[in-house]
Amino acid sequence: ILDFNDKHKCGVGTVFNYLLRENREKALRHSCLLLIVLIASFLRLYDLDRSGLGNLFYASTVYSMGQSLSNFFFAAYDPMGTFIVDKPPLGFWVQTILSKVIGFNGLAMILPMSLASIAAVPVLYYSSRRVFGDGVGLLAALILAILPVSVAIARDSTMDAMVMLTQLVSVA
Repeated sequence: ILDFNDKHKCGVGTVFNYLLRENREKALRHSCLLLIVLIASFLRLYDLDRSGLGNLFYASTVYSMGQSLSNFFFAAYDPMGTFIVDKPPLGFWVQTILSKVIGFNGLAMILPMSLASIAAVPVLYYSSRRVFGDGVGLLAALILAILPVSVAIARDSTMDAMVMLTQLVSVA
């Protein structure tokens, strides 16, 4: 028989302590993940406008896509719409829309890729945590956040960061 006045026997205090411990561990995990995302954000966004237009081939594609609706839908490289690029148009659509909002500049080219790379960090954490646990999820997120090649592709106008995010979302 459980005595509801004695927290050690009745389980109410035990349940409360368990919930407090679980919430503390959960808060610690989320704090670590937030710190990792902040590190990733700093590495990807610091002094971003120094990169210029990034890859000029893709920058000219975005410029051409902004000139006509046909070029926009088919990701045409040239103003006549005769050559198309070898990448899926989703990332170029985002870059073209942003270039129409803030103007055609390096920030419009590179910011969407940087944001996609930052968003990939928590997506990787949640998808790997589900299979391998919290520790491995945090480690995977940290590695992606500080990996030099990941930072480099996030600071360029190529589609690799957007492709990485869509692949991670498809597994999550």
